[in-house]
Amino acid sequence: MAIHMKSSIVIVLVIIAILLGAIVGYYMAHVSSNSMANTVTITTTMTTTATSTITQTVTQPATLMLYNKTLVGYESISQPAGSYTQYPFSLPYPGYVKVIVYSSTTTKTYVEIYGYSEQGISYSTGQVDIGSSGTVSFPVLPGSVTIYIGNNNLISGATEQIEIVYYYYAPS
Repeated sequence: MAIHMKSSIVIVLVIIAILLGAIVGYYMAHVSSNSMANTVTITTTMTTTATSTITQTVTQPATLMLYNKTLVGYESISQPAGSYTQYPFSLPYPGYVKVIVYSSTTTKTYVEIYGYSEQGISYSTGQVDIGSSGTVSFPVLPGSVTIYIGNNNLISGATEQIEIVYYYYAPS
């Protein structure tokens, strides 16, 4: 079990590193040469195991701003046993999606985020168990994203109070 958990953590960290590289690459491809005079350097280091470290240094425009948009306001949803509710979105910028489950009538609530980028990269969180309440945040690329909120109950359905917020980086 511990080995499976460690390998899952390593896989998630590698996916995050790839997504960060893709986000930076996206902006580097969309910046004109005139705006490169005002730049900032960002170094990201992630340790994936005791013996492996991923370091990425990039230069990007200093004029990027972090914005947020509520995709789904505070809403109550219900599903039958073993079912889910899906929310498809088309997201124009790289960033991250935050799914908040304020409460649920079951301890078997999960969130899953699936995305397909404009560059042809597909990614998924898999089912992330959050119990009767919790928050899941996951980086996203420009393209289509579908968020699934469901329950793994075998006999009874569930009702959740949720909110979905999109945080994204865009030129100011």
